[in-house]
Amino acid sequence: MRNSAILDTTGKRINVRTTLVFMAAAAVAGCFIVYNFVYPTGFRYDGLAPYLPSCKTTTPPLQQAKPNSIFDLFLESFNIGSNTKWLLKHLLVICVDQTAYARCLASHPHCYLLYTQGANFTGEDTDIMWLRDPFPHFYPDADFQIATDKFLGDSYSFKNPPNCGFVNVKSNDRTIGFYKFWYLSKNTYPKTNEQDVLNRIKFDPFIAKIGLKVRFLDTKYFSGFCDPSKDVNQVCTMHANCCIGLENKVNDLKALLQVWKKYMSSPRNTTGTSQALWTVPQKYCSTSFERRWKHNNRRRE
Repeated sequence: MRNSAILDTTGKRINVRTTLVFMAAAAVAGCFIVYNFVYPTGFRYDGLAPYLPSCKTTTPPLQQAKPNSIFDLFLESFNIGSNTKWLLKHLLVICVDQTAYARCLASHPHCYLLYTQGANFTGEDTDIMWLRDPFPHFYPDADFQIATDKFLGDSYSFKNPPNCGFVNVKSNDRTIGFYKFWYLSKNTYPKTNEQDVLNRIKFDPFIAKIGLKVRFLDTKYFSGFCDPSKDVNQVCTMHANCCIGLENKVNDLKALLQVWKKYMSSPRNTTGTSQALWTVPQKYCSTSFERRWKHNNRRRE
């Protein structure tokens, strides 16, 4: 059971071929929207199509839409971010479960119940906090741009480890062909998640053949727990990556928002001189892999 949150970036309807912008907790959220265009027969829209041309998507599981969950933190980040609250009026949350739909309506005015007619799709966490408007930091010439677990200093380098939690995509023949290739590559690498598939295919000659313009986003602006931005005055989004367990993510994201609130209340933050430092990830996320490893070893004994 999944939800998707779609954000119309302009509030205006434009031709579906013009631009499609995806903000996803995983690339599969982008695949879900794109492949509705490429393979539309398995889905029923009933009025959803006008919202899709210029959008952002996130895909929280049903448990993340419960009270005091990551979904609530996701919405809160828009409310307390710098120049992000206005974006909420363009945020459309798509639900594929009646319970999640009811929960969404209790938190947000724009919710949509999607009928999948048995079509298979997946999604990931809504574990990205919006702290500033990220649009000024996208590369205007890129077809496909994606966040990284650790930025290596060159936005063109395919050596950057991609993180599908934040993806910006223009809809054109190159990206449609790329998503088809990405989707079909699941057959080549079965039992592999979308991010790992992307990591395997990013060096494939097909990418260069279709002329896809790829850029990797700097963690200075598009940050995460894997590689936290050193500059609180610049960071736009913060992703709870490199963290296992929903409860661990919730605890550390709550701590992150507390740090952000203190920063925003500081009179120096408006001058760009505030020296606030992240105190996340805290013990919950920073030790989550070690604790999972120890737990699995105990089970094998």
